[in-house]
Amino acid sequence: MAKRAAIYARVSTTRQAEHDLSIPDQRAQAQRYCADHGFEVVREFIEPGASATTDKRPIFQDMIAFACRSDRPLDAVIVHSLSRFARDAIDAGIYERKLEKNGVKLLSVTQAFADDPNGTMMKQIIAAVDQHQSAENAKHTLRAMMENARNGFWNGSRPPYGYKTYEAERRADKSKRKLAIEDHEAKIVKLAFKLYLHGDGRSGPMGIKAIVNYLNGKGLRHRTGGGFSVQVVQQMLRRTTYMGTHFFNKLDSRTRRLKPRDEWVEMPSPVIIDEEAFIAVQNRLARNHPKTTPPRSVNSPVLLTGLAHCGDCGGPMRLRTGKSGKYRYYTCGKKADLGATACKGRTVPMGLLDDLVAEQLCDKVLEPERLRKVTAALVSRSSSAKERLLQESKRLKGEKRKADEKINRLFEGVEDGYIELTPSFRKRQAKHEQDRDQLIRLIALNERQLDQPIKPIAQSSLDAFSKAMRAQITGGSTPFRKAYLRLFIDRIDVGEDEIRISGSDLALMAAAQQQKNTAEPVVPTFAQEWCGWRESNPHSLARTRF
Repeated sequence: MAKRAAIYARVSTTRQAEHDLSIPDQRAQAQRYCADHGFEVVREFIEPGASATTDKRPIFQDMIAFACRSDRPLDAVIVHSLSRFARDAIDAGIYERKLEKNGVKLLSVTQAFADDPNGTMMKQIIAAVDQHQSAENAKHTLRAMMENARNGFWNGSRPPYGYKTYEAERRADKSKRKLAIEDHEAKIVKLAFKLYLHGDGRSGPMGIKAIVNYLNGKGLRHRTGGGFSVQVVQQMLRRTTYMGTHFFNKLDSRTRRLKPRDEWVEMPSPVIIDEEAFIAVQNRLARNHPKTTPPRSVNSPVLLTGLAHCGDCGGPMRLRTGKSGKYRYYTCGKKADLGATACKGRTVPMGLLDDLVAEQLCDKVLEPERLRKVTAALVSRSSSAKERLLQESKRLKGEKRKADEKINRLFEGVEDGYIELTPSFRKRQAKHEQDRDQLIRLIALNERQLDQPIKPIAQSSLDAFSKAMRAQITGGSTPFRKAYLRLFIDRIDVGEDEIRISGSDLALMAAAQQQKNTAEPVVPTFAQEWCGWRESNPHSLARTRF
């Protein structure tokens, strides 16, 4: 009975598979080897476009599974050279041993090894050399790709949604390509940002799930042909490429983990979303992050949810109804949960507090003359604001270091064997990596704000802004009113006979600066606070009695 063999042939990239003669040559030589050594070729496993530095190769895994079947279909696996089988010394040893346990030999057309300890040692040496050579090749290739990115050229992967590539130069037989805007996709990108900031005109700013439903409901499709998902829209809203800065070499190609920030290569990209709108979206994403604001506070239809707090205990105030929903109140949540021993409580009619806050905000905070004084003071204090931003940047970088340490400890636990790769581990890993990615985005935005000087605003613009905000806050729908109040107000403390409202002067200025371009004010994430006490701010909200 003839010995049975399978041929495994591989090249690293699909481009090689399409334009190179390597695979046909590997097959031809392997077939001749089988004929010369009395092997019957049972199957051929051809893998185009898969690196041997990893075992995550579908055809390779199919070949291993076939060779290790219980009915013993093979006596040998034939490869052109051991580097075709694996370029990682550990993987090479593991999978060759797996084949051997099932009575299958790994044979190389171009490399003959004795079937003894010396032959085994030579295989191990060659596997180590292949791994080293692969690492060196990868290092030099990455260096060339990084230099290509520094010069503004695209490195050949699929461009981000909203872009296409075109040939900008030709050097010898190599095409040097750059990004260009793909009009149809760019319109959808702009629409997603607009919906997140402003809504569709019938509601306030939309959440990510609402945007997904809106896009799919309109019959819009991703370039893959399918509908939009939450993950796709999240990635879209966070992609810096749209505001003119793309980062190459962010992720490790094998682990998909984020690389240190100093290894990223910044390259220019055509602008789809202007910088102010992009930063506004990042700020809202940061405010709505579960670690910052619980989802129930963002999505609740109650106007002051997440803003109003009990003046006695500081706990959040929430909705309470009476007479089967006929009457609605804000009440101290701590008293409702823990009883009168936790807090004597505070209960205020909902309509009264909603209207009171809206009216006082418009009359005292958004009054044109006060806005003029605020903006003038902020311009004069821009240097101290910059110092605060520097301190905030330092704090964020410290938080990022802690997040990196948590991720490293997880992987050290796996490597040391006392943590298993369970679904729970993957969930914790994903959470820590999400938190770290959020910190990286905030650091980048903070550094951009450091470069943006505070500019004076014309009184006519302040008048128009004041008028527009008054109309929205006092007469708009609940989603609109809630969106604008959250932009300007950080906290409302409700006392026995007074309320204290605190917010951001810089938020007011940033929103006023954008009024000429859009109806949606934008609050910078890091801003100086104002508050409602006369003694702390003579131009802010006065004490309010009810």
